[in-house]
Amino acid sequence: MVEISGSEGSGKTQTLTHLLASCILIAEWQGVPLGGNNNQALLFDTDYHFNFLRLVALLERRIHSAHPQISDEDVEAVVKKSLANVWIIRCSTSSQLLVSIHACEHLLIKEPALRLLLLDSIAGNYWQDRSNGGDGPHCHEKINTQIVDVLKKFHEKYGISVVASTSAPLSGQYRTQDSSCNATSSSLHTVLARNWQTKLTHRVHLSKQPTPGGKFSYKAVVTKPEVAERRELPFVITDSGIQFT
Repeated sequence: MVEISGSEGSGKTQTLTHLLASCILIAEWQGVPLGGNNNQALLFDTDYHFNFLRLVALLERRIHSAHPQISDEDVEAVVKKSLANVWIIRCSTSSQLLVSIHACEHLLIKEPALRLLLLDSIAGNYWQDRSNGGDGPHCHEKINTQIVDVLKKFHEKYGISVVASTSAPLSGQYRTQDSSCNATSSSLHTVLARNWQTKLTHRVHLSKQPTPGGKFSYKAVVTKPEVAERRELPFVITDSGIQFT
């Protein structure tokens, strides 16, 4: 179970789109390897930031890179076949998210190729929950704990990988050891269930820094909560997805 965190614009949704494309892209077409895994995936979009057209463009770019001579008709066929591997579910409240995740268990039983569950983001419904009469972080945490329990069950029972993005809905709740955001957090925002924090196998914190020329440099800091292991991975965002440098 993996958490991807970072401020707005740091590449969280881009990273999830990259993972999704790698998962669902078919492995080959007419004998030519395309580099995909041809697995199935579930994406829960809670903040409505996921760009479906970006996913399609990313798939097309990867197909052309792997098979430069492929025709436009075949590209369309490959994209359609790959997109058949994904279910995208949008939820506007945490209660909807909980019910929707529960309802997807039949897919895990029916579809053995369903290997990836993406959640963008696990705290995306915070303010909507508050406006609907929630009692603040503790109320949100109670529902969130139930969501995490189901995700943990799916991970352990069906072997599905769970990747969730997070952002801080309450300012000042995410802190790092320095301004470059190259350290692990001293505390994650309180709306995230403590239960979630204890289930993580990896944390990935993304950061973005301006560079001369009006561009940006990106960095991923990967840590394992149970061991003192930490890696810094610079990357760039291209038309072909995330590329580590």
